[in-house]
Amino acid sequence: MEPFTIHCTTCQSRIRVKNPNMIGQVAQCPKCNSMILIQPEPKVTIEPTGVPAADSSALTKEGIVTNLPLDQTGADTSGPAADPQLAPPDSHDSGPAEPTSAQPQWSPSSDQPLVPDQWSNPKTAATRMYLLVGFVGLASTVVAVLLFVAFLSSQEKRPMQPTERQALAAGDDVDPRLSDDVPPADGGPLDGIDTTDAADGGTAGVDEAASTVADAEDAAPNGSAAGTEDPATADLPPDVPADTTAPVRDGANAVTRGGDGASTAEGDASNLPSELPPELVGDAPGAADPIAAAKQALPNERLREFAPMLDWRVQPTLPDVNVDLGPPPLTAEDLGIADQPSDRAVSDVDWQRQSQVVITGVILGDALPLAHGINLWTHLSGVPTVVDFDRYRAANMDLHRRMAPIKLTNMTVAEAARQIAAALGLEAIAKENRYLVFQPPSAMIQQASPESIAVDDLVQDESKASLIAALESAFPGTTDGWEIRQGALHRVQPLVDDLTWFSACRLLETWRVVEGRPRRLDSIAPANLDARLPRVDELQGLDFEVQELTAEPRPVGQLVSLVCGQAGIDCWIGWPDTMATGLGPSTTQAIVTFRRPLRNILREVVSHYDLVCAVLDDRSVWLTSPRAYRASPQWFVLPLGGRTAEQIQLELALLTPVDDEGVRRIDVVLPPGNSVAWVRCCYATVEFP
Repeated sequence: MEPFTIHCTTCQSRIRVKNPNMIGQVAQCPKCNSMILIQPEPKVTIEPTGVPAADSSALTKEGIVTNLPLDQTGADTSGPAADPQLAPPDSHDSGPAEPTSAQPQWSPSSDQPLVPDQWSNPKTAATRMYLLVGFVGLASTVVAVLLFVAFLSSQEKRPMQPTERQALAAGDDVDPRLSDDVPPADGGPLDGIDTTDAADGGTAGVDEAASTVADAEDAAPNGSAAGTEDPATADLPPDVPADTTAPVRDGANAVTRGGDGASTAEGDASNLPSELPPELVGDAPGAADPIAAAKQALPNERLREFAPMLDWRVQPTLPDVNVDLGPPPLTAEDLGIADQPSDRAVSDVDWQRQSQVVITGVILGDALPLAHGINLWTHLSGVPTVVDFDRYRAANMDLHRRMAPIKLTNMTVAEAARQIAAALGLEAIAKENRYLVFQPPSAMIQQASPESIAVDDLVQDESKASLIAALESAFPGTTDGWEIRQGALHRVQPLVDDLTWFSACRLLETWRVVEGRPRRLDSIAPANLDARLPRVDELQGLDFEVQELTAEPRPVGQLVSLVCGQAGIDCWIGWPDTMATGLGPSTTQAIVTFRRPLRNILREVVSHYDLVCAVLDDRSVWLTSPRAYRASPQWFVLPLGGRTAEQIQLELALLTPVDDEGVRRIDVVLPPGNSVAWVRCCYATVEFP
C-alpha cells in the first residue's frame, strides 16, 4: 500500500497513514485527541474528452483593432504554417473559436490608412449619443432662460406719479387712490368736494386735493391743536390739507373725527362717490348686510344664489396646547428585516433523503458544551439542528451542560439523531422536512411543572383580581384559567398549557427577585426561572484574546463555537434561519483568529452573513437572522422606577418584535403594586462598532 495523508476535521493537522490495517478505522488525532475516520481521499482523474483543442491564437479580446500594424520583428516566416488542428496535448479546450475574417497586413508602401473605416464601436457610439443629448438639453435650457428674460424686460412699467415718489421718499406706503391718472366718473368735478378757499389759505391745495382724493370733505380746519398728528391723515401727502371733520367710510356707517374724539353717525348718500351702487349707501335697505346688498346688486336671480360664496373666508385655527404626536413608527429598515435578496443563500436540506445517509464512524462529545456539540453534529450530518429553549427551560434542564462521548458507527443519520437525542434526554423532531429540533418530551415538562406558586407576599387580598387580570392580559386566550386559593396561584387546565404556566411562574418568581424577596419556588433551577432582561455588559468574555491559529478555511459553525468556548461563552446558532443569509452546515471561511479579541471575530462573522448576535444570559449568545430574532420575543420583568408603559416602550423601541402581520408594539403589563413591569420584547443584542 502507498502511504497517504489525511486531515483532522477539528485542528486541520496532517496525519500520514502507513499501515493498511488502519483504513476504515476510527482513531484519535495525535494533536487534539479528536476522533477521526481514516479513509484515503479520492484521487481526481481527468479523462480525455476526445474533442480537439481549440487554437489559442483564435482567442482574442473584445475591442482589439485587428487592422493596426503588427510587430513582425523576430517572427519566423520561412517555416510552414501551423496546422490549427494540431494543439498541445495539455491545452484547455474552451469551445469552438468564433470565425474571424482575414485582415490585410500593413506595410509602409501601402495606401491603406492606419485607422480602419470601421472606427466606431458600441462604446464610442453611446458616448457620442450622450454628448449630443446633453448638448441639446443644455442649449434648450439656455434659450428658454434668454427668452424668459427678454419677455420680462419687454413689459412696460407704469410711471411713478409725483405723489407716489413723495410717499416713497417719506417712507410711507403708496395709496393707489392718490394716483394722478384716476379721472372722475363723469368727467367733471368730483362729487362732495368743496373747492372754495380755505381759512388756512391755499385754494390751490384744495383744488389739488379735489383732483386726487375721491372721498374727501370740505378742507376747512376745525380748530385742531397745532403740532398734533391725526392718524387718519398721517398717510396723506403734505400738499393735501388735512380735514379732521372728513368722514371715514366703513361699510354703511361713517366715523366722523372731531376735536373731542370719534363719534359714529349714519352715512350720507350725497357724500359717496358716484361709482358706488345705491344698494351700498348707508340709508339704503340692506346696506347693513353686505351679503343682502350683494344679492340686490346682482342682475340675475341665479347669480344671487352664489352671493354667500363671496363672503367665504379661511380662518385657520391653532390648538390651545401642544399636541405630542410621539416618535415616528418603526420601519422594516429600522429593525433590519427589509426583504433583501441574498445571492449567498444556502438551499434547504431534504430531510427524507439526508436521513438515509450512512455514517461510518464518528464520536461526538468529549466533554463538549451542549451548544458546541449541536453545532458539530450539524456539520457532520449536514442537517440543521436546533434546541427549543422554552421547552428546555420548562423541563428544568441546564443549557450549559456538557455532552458525554457518543459513538456513532455504521448507522443512518436518522438513527444517529435519535441516539444523540436519547443520550441527552431529548427527542429529535423533524420540522418542515428541512431541519431537526431537539426538545424534551411533554411528560418531562409536566413532571417539572409545579402545582401552584405562592403569591401572598406579592399581592394583598384586594389586589388578587388585578393580578388575575394582568395574567389574562399577558397571555391572551387564558380567560377564566387562573385561580388564587389559600394565597397561591393555580391554573385551570386545559385553558393554561404547560409552557404558559411555566412563563407565568417565571414572571412571578422574578418579581420576587427584583423586589429583594426570598424565592418560594425551589423545584426549578434559578437560572431557568430568571426572567430579567439580559444586558450586554453582563456578558463576560467578549474582550478575550483568542489563541486559536487558523491557517486555512474552516467550517464557520465549528470555528465560532471553538473560539467562544475558549472565552467561556456558549454560542448557539439558529441554523434553519441562517441558511437564508448564506451560513449553512458546510459553509467554510478563512477567518484570522490568532491574538484577536472575540468581539472582533464575532463582528466579522455577523457583518459578513448579516446576522444578529443576541444575548441569552451572561454565558450564552445566539447567532440568527434578523427576521428570526424579531419573531422570538420573550416575557421579561423590569423594575418600574416610576416610568409609564409608554416610556418603557420608547426606551426599548429597538427590541420591538415582529410577527406575521408586521411590526408590533412592545407589550407592557403593569401588575398590582407599581414596582415592576412585565415586558414582552426581543433579547438585547451586541452592537459592534
